[in-house]
Amino acid sequence: MEAGEFVHYRWHPCSPELGVLHARYRRHAFGRHAHSTYTIGVVEHGSEELSYGDDREYAGAGDVVLINPETIHTGRAMTGAGWTYHALYVPVGFVRSSLGEAPALTTRIADDPVARNALRAAVRAMDEDVCTADTLLCTALAHVFGRYGGHPRKQVQVRPVAAAARDILSDEHLAPPSLGELAEVLGTTRFALLRAFRATYGLPPHAYLTQYRVRKACTLIRRGADLAGAATAVGFVDQAHLSRHFRKTLGITPGQYRRAVQERTRSAG
Repeated sequence: MEAGEFVHYRWHPCSPELGVLHARYRRHAFGRHAHSTYTIGVVEHGSEELSYGDDREYAGAGDVVLINPETIHTGRAMTGAGWTYHALYVPVGFVRSSLGEAPALTTRIADDPVARNALRAAVRAMDEDVCTADTLLCTALAHVFGRYGGHPRKQVQVRPVAAAARDILSDEHLAPPSLGELAEVLGTTRFALLRAFRATYGLPPHAYLTQYRVRKACTLIRRGADLAGAATAVGFVDQAHLSRHFRKTLGITPGQYRRAVQERTRSAG
């Protein structure tokens, strides 16, 4: 990690699947990735550039960043000073159980003092009793989704050939076929398959495979797997290979993720 950077990841006491990241990055740049959760954050200092395909957006100190689940994006510092932020990774199921629905967020960057202060209060309350933590989290989410939540999230139009390729890659992630082999099995061409896969999932097949492996490694680590074992179990060459892609995708190392899991287990006990 570069000098001046820090990362702290923990689990919210009200949900075993709601992660909270507090980090400062200067040189680190996120690769193209997506989360299965909503990403709702506040930039505390500095400024960040986010890209969504060909779109670029910029978040400065005090801005609230809102990203829908499964939205392909990247993030990097706009200047050498980097940026510091808090991010909540809120599961779709948690939003639905809290609000009765899981709408799409209609804004990516918001200058909203009420949302900003509510989210900050929700993060601070993680160290209070669970009733306070739960109440302030739901208060913040109610404001965010009440103001920026649109209609229920639309399902991506899934192209059958892309879905079939995704199933094969998921099932055979330890020894995946080549693009050519996939195309032959599915009765199409490499270029047609590549176009369909990108249009459906926002990533080429090999990048999707990396995302799948990282998410599967997260599951194994939460279940107590050691890092080297998790790496090889999902198809990475070794722990270093896992660590490189883990940080590129999530902004933290597998070791930091495991420590957050261990801290949650201790506090629950």
